Amino acid sequence: MSVNTEEIPYDFELERLVEELKGVKKVLIQLPDGLKKYSYFIVDSLSRSLGNIEIMVSIDGGYGACDLKISEAKLLNAEALIHFGHTQYSLQEVPIESGKLRIIYVPAFYRGSIPESSVDDLAEALKREGLQRPSIVATVQHIRLIGELKAMLEKRGFHPIVTSPGRLLTGQIIGCDYSAVILSKEADSVVVITGGLFHSLGVSLSFEGPVFQIDPYSGRVGDLRKDKERWLKRRLAEMYRARDSSRWGIIVGTLTGQYRPSIVERLKREISSRGMKYYLFASSVLSKDNILNIDSENIDAYIVTSCPRIPIDDFTESPLHKPVLTPGEAISVLEGRIEVYRFPW
Repeated sequence: MSVNTEEIPYDFELERLVEELKGVKKVLIQLPDGLKKYSYFIVDSLSRSLGNIEIMVSIDGGYGACDLKISEAKLLNAEALIHFGHTQYSLQEVPIESGKLRIIYVPAFYRGSIPESSVDDLAEALKREGLQRPSIVATVQHIRLIGELKAMLEKRGFHPIVTSPGRLLTGQIIGCDYSAVILSKEADSVVVITGGLFHSLGVSLSFEGPVFQIDPYSGRVGDLRKDKERWLKRRLAEMYRARDSSRWGIIVGTLTGQYRPSIVERLKREISSRGMKYYLFASSVLSKDNILNIDSENIDAYIVTSCPRIPIDDFTESPLHKPVLTPGEAISVLEGRIEVYRFPW
């Protein structure tokens, strides 16, 4: 297969896809927003190699492997759904009813490397704090950099830890699953390989000690403690607002991987056992307007069970007039332990 990929920073595994799609006539492609700009390259490359194939690209928002466009693919009579940017969802509670539809995951591994100067900066930051055993985690795009960073830190005298969470790749984190961090019991710190604040903030809220981010795109090394302090204060304030709530709105997710019956049932028990009342609401894509449309004096606070990042990312800096909590936050409030912060579940 002749494909010029030198200018593309990610490995879309086109050779593998060509083999897996032989004989397939219609495909739906799903990409995260940050990768959508490469959709033309992917479509053109696959079309040249496969010939008589119709490829459609979903332009809807993609929230992760919890949001597979299965219904859309079936409606369009697609034979395969190619989901770029993620691995199979680790917290799936309900079996995926895909029928004859083939689901193919392409992690889109980053092709770059970590600059030596960035590792020097990281090593200096760890030494200043007297830290020797950092747990290294990464988003799936940067998972291949974990081994590289581990070796570079070992050469500098550190003893990094890489944990296998079982349901994900070794060292992998996603926005709602930080098992690779939580299971690193011997770590005195965490180093996150990722761009942006989204995943590194999640790690910070899941780990009590220092968290550092190394950005493979800019080479920047950041200390997340100030960010954690700022966000944690706001989340604790939101929990404090909910302390006297007795009427709860439980928002149940309806996306492929966001229906979490075990969490919904636990919240129902926790609320009912305390003589409180709850109402159940269903939502596929939750927004502030959705909540305002159903808000009334019958509800004191809301709990979002679909995605713990919605309260964190959408309702922290711009809070609703009523508390909007994650399941973990709500359980701490119901148990009367507001000082105990648990994230994400």
